[in-house]
Amino acid sequence: MLNTKIIEFIKSNNIKHEIVQYSSTFSDVQLEEMVNTSTTELANAAVFKIDDWKYCCAFISASYDINQNHLKEALKVKHIDLIKDVNIEVSLFNSVLTNIWIDQDLATVVEEVFFLIDVKQRILLKIKTSILIESFDANIVNFKLSSKYRAKINFLSPQSNRENFEEHESCFFGVSLENSNFVRPKLMASLDWISRRFPSCLVLIGDSIHRITLEATQGLDPIEAHDKALFLGSIFLARERNIFKKFEHLCNFNFVFCSEVQSYPDYQIYYTKLQEIFEQDISFKASIRAFGENYHRKRRPQLSEKQWEYYIDKSSQYFLEEFAIFACLKRRNIPVFVYPGYFSTLTEIVDGKYPNALRELKELTVVSLHFRKRSKRN
Repeated sequence: MLNTKIIEFIKSNNIKHEIVQYSSTFSDVQLEEMVNTSTTELANAAVFKIDDWKYCCAFISASYDINQNHLKEALKVKHIDLIKDVNIEVSLFNSVLTNIWIDQDLATVVEEVFFLIDVKQRILLKIKTSILIESFDANIVNFKLSSKYRAKINFLSPQSNRENFEEHESCFFGVSLENSNFVRPKLMASLDWISRRFPSCLVLIGDSIHRITLEATQGLDPIEAHDKALFLGSIFLARERNIFKKFEHLCNFNFVFCSEVQSYPDYQIYYTKLQEIFEQDISFKASIRAFGENYHRKRRPQLSEKQWEYYIDKSSQYFLEEFAIFACLKRRNIPVFVYPGYFSTLTEIVDGKYPNALRELKELTVVSLHFRKRSKRN
């Protein structure tokens, strides 16, 4: 296989590298967190056949898919085929090694990159970008890569705002930590969607509210959960800040942490009011609890009744805190909330189901996004 031969070449030429084996229990989110710090990125190698006679190898970020039409345009060739996985003869491989390309986005990563070498054995190759370029005498090229996903509207509430929500100057984009909808390829799809519609966007990073999830799912005490949640929030921003910069020519992205918003004077007023509504409005309380029950449904068989109630109570607290934060942002003239996921109770609020709900929440426009895989050729 191509990756095996790359490893052999690196070892035989004493090129400085490191082999990393990660756990078979790692989810995509955990793998993303392991390799994608502020100065590292996950990448792949691929072989191309150009104009039916020339073979080349390209190193590209794993956050992207290769669009062959864009690639032909970038390389100014008539025909190009992507060979995903092939047993390469030594003579052919030597030819490939004389034509190495690296995408310019990957070339800007100043420290290490991780190459996914063997999915089954969970093996990564860690190597400095500068060493990679020097060792392979790589050409740096703008491949005009496409993001792996396209974000589309799943639903928008209230429907009456469907035709005019893009007229607003700004939106706020909610980020949930340790959530698979925010791995880099999907994050890029969300940012692409936002940047095409709004001149500015406030990115709301859910650090402090994530402590509630950590308390419930990891059994951490409140102080430990709070500290870890704030740390995860800062890590997310450090890791992904350069991704936001890719879209800054279209949209001005600013950042705020939930922990910051919860220090606003009006936050506690909103939160107290929401607690009162939760206790007084039976249907509102039932909706909040139902959302939590659906969120934790996979854990239900392993939990006692007492544990189950604990999970649902924590989930309810999470949503009430979150809604109070949203109200603070709406009060500061950010009327559109964008999120790659579903908020059933919030949708019911903006649709007018709860007359006693906070006015700031009732006046929001809620845009729920979902993702679709892009066509490789379009």
